[in-house]
Amino acid sequence: MTSLHNRYSAELVGDRHQALWAHRAFTRARRALRETLLEEIKAARRAPSPSSILATLLDGSEGQDLSNEELRMHLMTLLVAGHETTSAALSWALLHATSQPHYVNKIREETWHQPVATYPTTPFLQAYCHEVLRHTSPVPNGHTRRTLRELNIAKYTFPSGTELCPCIHNLHHNHRLHQQPDHFRPERFLNAATNTDTYLPFGIGSRRCLGESLAMQELAIAVAITTHHPDLKIEAPETANPEKVSMGPTIRTPDSMILRT
Repeated sequence: MTSLHNRYSAELVGDRHQALWAHRAFTRARRALRETLLEEIKAARRAPSPSSILATLLDGSEGQDLSNEELRMHLMTLLVAGHETTSAALSWALLHATSQPHYVNKIREETWHQPVATYPTTPFLQAYCHEVLRHTSPVPNGHTRRTLRELNIAKYTFPSGTELCPCIHNLHHNHRLHQQPDHFRPERFLNAATNTDTYLPFGIGSRRCLGESLAMQELAIAVAITTHHPDLKIEAPETANPEKVSMGPTIRTPDSMILRT
């Protein structure tokens, strides 16, 4: 009994040490991120970049009245709130790459000699990311709206007070709106502007996702950098396929992608 007690006590102490180490590492990373964001905010106040998220936050009198700490909290919200959806989209992007490796070659060729900052604007990579979000949108439904009066849509009548929720997944897979919607074809977005009536992975209207621009940049850069290793092999477990999903805050692939070099 004494030896059994000592063994479990040692395991418990080990778990505590591991938890303490993880907490300290997290605290250091959080402090470094805070300092980095504050430096970026100070630089943006001196010379804001016209197309940056910080410039958008600073635009207008309300933004100018925000303290550096308040701006940092807004940036943290954008970075953290979009982590789950962007990581889910990246998992789907890698899963599609396993079944159609010629797309990986196209992305690699298009971005290989380009600066990282330009990755999100390269045509095929941009089209690939749009198709990932259309074919396997991590967020299946939009925000619920409540009608303020009787509403007629097509042949349907909704009384005042009806709650309506758009199904993004069904819209993206509607045969009347998209040719062969169940096929993954990034080419459908080449030389064609996205239509907000038929493609809305980030929602629509006044509740449209504020982090759309950041999410598209993160996804494009992550996909491009992942494909740049010449010996990269993307492997998907047998259980991972677009017909089987994992439900949670987002729709995810059932298993993690495996990257080998």
